[in-house]
Amino acid sequence: MKRTYVLLAAGLLWLSGCSTLIPVPEAPGLTPQEAELAWGKVLSKHVDQEGRVDFRGAGKDLGHLKSYVRHVSEVDKSSLNDPRTRLAFYLNSYNALSLYNVIVADYPEDLAGFFKRAKFFAFRKFVIMKEETSLYAYENDVIRKENDPRVHVALNCMSAGCPRLPREPFTAGQLEAQLDREAKKFYNEERNVRVDHKEKVVYVSEILDFFTDDFLAKKPTLNEYINLYRKESVPLDYKVRFIPYDWTIYSQAQKKK
Repeated sequence: MKRTYVLLAAGLLWLSGCSTLIPVPEAPGLTPQEAELAWGKVLSKHVDQEGRVDFRGAGKDLGHLKSYVRHVSEVDKSSLNDPRTRLAFYLNSYNALSLYNVIVADYPEDLAGFFKRAKFFAFRKFVIMKEETSLYAYENDVIRKENDPRVHVALNCMSAGCPRLPREPFTAGQLEAQLDREAKKFYNEERNVRVDHKEKVVYVSEILDFFTDDFLAKKPTLNEYINLYRKESVPLDYKVRFIPYDWTIYSQAQKKK
């Protein structure tokens, strides 16, 4: 699977030349504090307790989201000197642009298949910190360079296989506690980690396959990394197998079907 992901990544990079720039929306300019509040209002109003998003509701109520997306386009990266402020901004902006991307894409039901994902993550570019950037490049060339694998339980591509989207923004003052909270939540959910004692296998989210090197930079094995956050430790000698990723858009509309 890792080799497949590498080939997919190479394909996305090659195809990203065929990209479309999403215009910066017309909206009032915001201070960083006002922007954080605006994104917080989007989350509290359009995300439920299970992390599902009311995308169509958000699409009809775009004021705060447009203002935040404009703010993301105008931020000067050199102003993000504090590491916690910078990482909180990266996480919030990625998640907001992912949500906005679903609306721009006219509410797809899923991102299954190479070309759907390529279009969503690589073909569409946004203005982020005054530069034209795809979500794929933003995650891999900017956010992952912060060298904190907890970002993988905080970044949300709006799919069911993703970590659940919190109903509050990440903030500099609470970032450590928020990331630890999300990691504990993620690694203790059965959908992400299942232990088969009979077969001596631990089944884990494919996120750990996509970004294996990031996790192994912190611990020698995936089992040991997972155990940093598990209530019940997984045995270190169990084999690791990956749970196929669910690319269904995690929408509140899904639970009404």
